[in-house]
Amino acid sequence: MKKIIFFLLTCIVTILLLEGVLWILAVSIPQVGNILSRQPQSNEIPAQIDDDLLGHRPNPNYPEHDQLGFRNKRIPARIDILTLGDSQTYGTGVASQETWPAQLARVLNKEVYNMGYPGYGPTHSLIWLEKAIELKPRVVLEAFYAGNDLYDTFQGLYKYHQFPEFKNKDSKVVKMVEAREEQKAFKNEVDLLAPHLDETGEVPVEEEEVYVSPHGFLREMIAGYSKIYGVIRAAKRAVKHYKNQQKDLANRANWDLIRQEAIDRPQKRLVPVYDDQVKTLLTPDYRLAPLNLDDPRVQEGLQGSLLALKQMQTRLNQAGIAFQVVLIPTKELVFKEKALQANQTTDSMLYLFSLEERFWQEVKAYLTQNQIPYVDLLPVLRLQTNAGFQLYPLDWDGHPNPDGYRFMAEYIASQMP
Repeated sequence: MKKIIFFLLTCIVTILLLEGVLWILAVSIPQVGNILSRQPQSNEIPAQIDDDLLGHRPNPNYPEHDQLGFRNKRIPARIDILTLGDSQTYGTGVASQETWPAQLARVLNKEVYNMGYPGYGPTHSLIWLEKAIELKPRVVLEAFYAGNDLYDTFQGLYKYHQFPEFKNKDSKVVKMVEAREEQKAFKNEVDLLAPHLDETGEVPVEEEEVYVSPHGFLREMIAGYSKIYGVIRAAKRAVKHYKNQQKDLANRANWDLIRQEAIDRPQKRLVPVYDDQVKTLLTPDYRLAPLNLDDPRVQEGLQGSLLALKQMQTRLNQAGIAFQVVLIPTKELVFKEKALQANQTTDSMLYLFSLEERFWQEVKAYLTQNQIPYVDLLPVLRLQTNAGFQLYPLDWDGHPNPDGYRFMAEYIASQMP
């Protein structure tokens, strides 16, 4: 009997000590208290913070971000190559070690520092250029993406008043831009068909579950105040979150479900393009507005982007740093031949093809005229796609998958200055 009583007392004391330690941790460390609470509040650290000139800048406190806020483990003492660009360079949708800058570092066995961030265009890169020069890289690569860089540059020039000297000096053009914006804001025009936004232009958010206690009074007291119980509850949440993640990954790999999405969301005009080897959803209507070269706002974005690239070349030459522009096509243009061969095109897709090809012709002509080196990724991405490699997700996401970034990195490595 004494042994049983001693054992029970030992268990009770251990439980009380453990409760005490957990209570101290919960009170002294808010993150722990949030995890162990019954209804944890969202304490997610934002990936970006507002900025009057840039619109937004990367948050240094966000996981995977360095002291400047960019997606690197650290700021190296010596940098061979520094990359600038948008989400295609940041690596949206893949792990940090799977981005093309990270894979470029492995291919070349050199130190590559990634200063790409979602929502940035060439004018944003130009704003960051002095900081980039301070890091003393040997080479700077600026990734120029057809999908939305003209839109991002236009927003930078007209909404955040970046580089007023880049804006058109013709008052008639300015009036046309203002008239188009008054008729329908460029942002609203683009957001209307954005696959990741709902019909209000917002990112869909799941409604929070309202907690309803299924327990009696005693268990309710324990559930509400015991931190040991909180540990068990947090473990259950973690398991549920993991299962949901695995379910999401499985859904993103299920072509039948993804094709059904095109039917279920007709307002987004998703177009399936597929054969026995390669499959994906294209978003031609979503890509049209930011590439409509007949829109004066797009022309302003193009002019501002090219002037920014020229100024980057001039400034880097002064600093003795090599410069090269990396031309990144839309997923739609990569899939052009696949779509034509399978007779899976739409009128808007054909129009997009002509617009983007015209866009790249103008860009290459400008870069050549101003002796700005560039590397065009369209041929290698299209070649590998036509050969049966799945370089993009099955769904509407326009960012390459790890294999896509690998081919990009290998080709860029072969064309390095």
